[in-house]
Amino acid sequence: MWQRIIEARLTRNPFLFIIWLLLIPFSFVYGACMALRNLFYDIGIFHMHRSKALVVSIGNIAVGGTGKTPLTLKLCQEFSIDVKVAVLSRGYKALAERLPKPILVHAKTLPATCGDEPYLVAKNARDADVIVGKSRVDGAKFAESLGADLIFLDDGMQHRKLARDFNVVLLDPKNFLDSLFPAGRLRERKNALKRADLIVLNPVFDEKEFFRAKHCVQAPLVGVQPKAEAFLGDKSISLQGKSAYLFCGIANPKRFFKSVANLGAQVCGSHFIEDHGKFSLKALQNIAEKAKALGAEMLVCTEKDFVKYPKDISLSLPIVWLSLDLDVAFGVEEWKLFLGRVREKLRSRVY
Repeated sequence: MWQRIIEARLTRNPFLFIIWLLLIPFSFVYGACMALRNLFYDIGIFHMHRSKALVVSIGNIAVGGTGKTPLTLKLCQEFSIDVKVAVLSRGYKALAERLPKPILVHAKTLPATCGDEPYLVAKNARDADVIVGKSRVDGAKFAESLGADLIFLDDGMQHRKLARDFNVVLLDPKNFLDSLFPAGRLRERKNALKRADLIVLNPVFDEKEFFRAKHCVQAPLVGVQPKAEAFLGDKSISLQGKSAYLFCGIANPKRFFKSVANLGAQVCGSHFIEDHGKFSLKALQNIAEKAKALGAEMLVCTEKDFVKYPKDISLSLPIVWLSLDLDVAFGVEEWKLFLGRVREKLRSRVY
């Protein structure tokens, strides 16, 4: 419903548009509170814990998905060979979020316990310790006890209790001119980008769009493009010309829809639910029957969705899942320079 209200600015629905107008004063209050909170952290009234390990925050200034998980995996791949890496996550809507102490994700940890995104990171970045818990400070201390040299703080832009050495901020070009929450998608005003050491624009396919954004920010800017690959079980397959029915519980289903279409599939229908949501077995069976009646050859979901379901699940249609990677398309030198800065600080840091 909130998403529909936000999009009411671009529709002719007068009822939703009026509700959106009523939300604007709350955005001013929210913005003032966030500005005051950030000021208190900046001048030292609110204490920040300084970890013995190097901390790199990966976050955004907007509500919703911007590709933090693929970027986290990309950075883990860059550094796990040379140093001990840990990833800290809140475990949104998972059991770990309600536990008194952080947990370490291992092979037998269920997605319902740690969260779908931390599970996905642990599955794909096996050399990194993935730690989940409501307190990032406790998580950092746990990571230190495991010998971490480098900590990636997932969704950490607004979690300032843990000091960071570098701020990486993902930005969707469509959110760049948005309003503050709750009248818009922005968690913070755009001047929060001054805290960024690197801004990653995702997705960006047009060079002109990239350079327009570059003139609006002060930090080094990188433009990335999502690269999707389809899998049936553990085998990579082609979707070219295939009829597919989509289902997912992610923040940005439109981006997923586009990724499937770009792989050449013919989308005959879709069923999307809220971010981090999970379909019951009965719901999936109904979706499969509906998709089959529409002529679908397969169900397609994201990897984030796929890990929530048992591998031996039996439906009338096979489930194909999409793996997502990010390619640096613009600002390649800025990307390399940032990686170099992190490596240099790792070498010079005294643990």
